[in-house]
Amino acid sequence: PNNYCEFGHLPFPWRREDDGPVHKCNCGRMGCIETLLSGGGFARTYERMTGLKADGRTIADLATKGDDGAMSTIEVYADQMARALTILTTLV
Repeated sequence: PNNYCEFGHLPFPWRREDDGPVHKCNCGRMGCIETLLSGGGFARTYERMTGLKADGRTIADLATKGDDGAMSTIEVYADQMARALTILTTLV
């Protein structure tokens, strides 16, 4: 099926080395936006950056308590989100 009608299944734009490895998406394609900008993608980024496993809620809680690894993960996520949303902004 063609999942390109869903924003999360578009290829992640302007990928950089610091975005980490390209992952296979649940749709079967490689490198979809959803592989980074989802709960699972957020947790993978945190694990890649810190070596620790946690879910999104825990990462957010750690960030509010000033945890450097969690705050850095949120900064990376925000940058990735900005790049992904540029596609929508350009389209509109």
